[in-house]
Amino acid sequence: MNRRDFIIHACKFAAAFGLGGRLINESLKMTIAKPNSRHSIISESDGKKLINELEKIGLPPREAMYWEKTSDGQIKCLLCPKFCILSNYERGQCRARISLGNRLATLVYGKPCSVAIDPIEKKPVFHMLPGTTSFSIATAGCVLGCRYCQNWQISQAKPE
Repeated sequence: MNRRDFIIHACKFAAAFGLGGRLINESLKMTIAKPNSRHSIISESDGKKLINELEKIGLPPREAMYWEKTSDGQIKCLLCPKFCILSNYERGQCRARISLGNRLATLVYGKPCSVAIDPIEKKPVFHMLPGTTSFSIATAGCVLGCRYCQNWQISQAKPE
């Protein structure tokens, strides 16, 4: 194994180790904190109006991946470590996923708000392939509230 391969493997290990620790830390915080404290609960008539408005502006809900139904009929989102449990017409903490009766829908599928080709040196993986470019794509919505976020205008926005 040469030095470059060693650095690549060490970085992959460090990233996996750091992500695993962060997921465990977030899940511990979630058991202490109120899980649905930031969700917006709306009535069914208001929910149907919201869906109609979203469809008019070009954000039709599309069935999401990574979710399951709970035993009490609610929807549990499995996309991020927050594991939001949603009632009908309730949005997750990311504001980009909504429960529609017996399914979970995403409002940002195929609707990127930022697309760029950047030098790899701007990314946290700059040491992987120096001198190359990376493709970046982003949609609205994020569950994190980082104070140093460069993209807070889009990450903390609703899709509409």
